Amino acid sequence: MSSEDIIQLQSAYVERMRTAPSVSSFEYESLDLLVHPGVFPPYVDGVLVADTIRVAPGERWLDACTGSGLIGLVAASRGAQVTVTDINPRAVDNALENAEKLGIREQFSGAVADVFPPPDTPYDVITINPPYSDHAACDLIERSVWDPGNQVLYRFLAGLPDYLAQGGRAYLGWADFANLSLVALCCKERGIEARITARRRDEHSEFVVFELAIT
Repeated sequence: MSSEDIIQLQSAYVERMRTAPSVSSFEYESLDLLVHPGVFPPYVDGVLVADTIRVAPGERWLDACTGSGLIGLVAASRGAQVTVTDINPRAVDNALENAEKLGIREQFSGAVADVFPPPDTPYDVITINPPYSDHAACDLIERSVWDPGNQVLYRFLAGLPDYLAQGGRAYLGWADFANLSLVALCCKERGIEARITARRRDEHSEFVVFELAIT
C-alpha cells in the first residue's frame, strides 16, 4: 500500500477513537480489558508484542505508550512489577482501571509521561508499541497513531541505556510501512543490538517485534 493509503486508513482509525460512544471491551487470553473513548485500543501490533514477551515473576517492567494497558497488564498478570506510561492521561487512567479490575493493582503503577517516567530508575524489561508513522498530529488522540519526525522512537532509543538495567531486554513494536531499516540504523548508531523476533500480518501490512539489548 502507498503511504497515502496508510494515512487514510489511520485517519479512519483516529476518527473511530474520537467518536467512540461508550466504553468497549477487549479480551486477551483470560484478561478482559476495558477500552475508553479516546484511548488507543489493542490491535494486531500490540497483541503481537503481548504474545512475544517473556516474563519472569518479580521483574521490574516499564511499558511505554501503553494505551489501554494490554502489554503491561499481561506482564503484571504473570508476576512482574509494572509501571506504565502514556502521554495521554486518559490512557494511564484506563490502564490503572484495568489493573484494578483484574486484581493486579498492587503491582501496577502508571504515570503521564512522554515515554520515560522520572526518575531514571533501571528496569529489567522495557516494552513500547509506539506510534510509528511520521505524520503531523494535532492532539493526544492523533499522537497515539502518528509521531511527527519519529521523535518518540528517537527519544526511546536515546533513553534506553539509562533506563534499562544491565543485562535487561526491551521489546519494540514496529511495522513495514514505517521503515524497518530506520530502526536497525538508529539502534546500530547507539550501540543497541536489535533483532526481529516476531512477525504478523493484517490485510494491509506486516507488523514486527524487535528485541533490543545494550551491547
